[in-house]
Amino acid sequence: NGSRARKTVDGAAVKVAINPDGPIVVDPSGWVYFLDGGGYSVRRFRPGGSIETWITQNDLDKYSGLSMLALGMSSQGDLLVAQRTRLLAITPQKTVSLRADPARAGSAVGDAATFTVLADDSVVFNGRSGSAAYFIRFNRAGEPEFLPVDTPSEPSPCTAPFRAMAPSQRGLVAANPGMLCEYDLKGGGRLLAGSGQAGGAPVVGALGSIKAIATSPSGAVAFSESDTHQVRRFTPALRKGARR
Repeated sequence: NGSRARKTVDGAAVKVAINPDGPIVVDPSGWVYFLDGGGYSVRRFRPGGSIETWITQNDLDKYSGLSMLALGMSSQGDLLVAQRTRLLAITPQKTVSLRADPARAGSAVGDAATFTVLADDSVVFNGRSGSAAYFIRFNRAGEPEFLPVDTPSEPSPCTAPFRAMAPSQRGLVAANPGMLCEYDLKGGGRLLAGSGQAGGAPVVGALGSIKAIATSPSGAVAFSESDTHQVRRFTPALRKGARR
């Protein structure tokens, strides 16, 4: 929807100029949200409807002034907005609160823009401190829990920090350039696709620089590659006796 001119106005979705940046999210009522203007504003639309500017940097109360880097959505319809090392929650009534602050929790997360929301509404970030890689999960109450990316007996097939993450039935899927991995958040990980090794055998198929990923209940993973300008999909092989 929209044209690609930089002028920012609201109106009919197919006519309004947009300059989207980063992932898009959809709320329970069907509104589609995206960042615009270099992270200055969050805009939204319904397919076939109108685009409106929903909130800007200047509307974030005491958290105003910092660019918005990435978006997420809770099951309750709260929009999650990443700003550098912190994550805000904005209710449908536009009440703004601090959802998570990895830096204050003692995490070495350098950028809160890489996060994902799990089915229980906990929020997971990733980071690295020296040679140690980890996930940090915040529950609904904002309490942090540090989780291993790997264990001494089971090293991670992918290297943290990750560029993108998305929830999966097993835990979460994470990506860095050229590789897709899945983690159970208990220290176990496996390579899904890319240039590494899985079970001693190479996983076929070169991947590009993955910028964003999305998962489906079937286990399929869609991902965008910033260097090839493609959206691609990984479909896992069926286990013997399984049905699609």
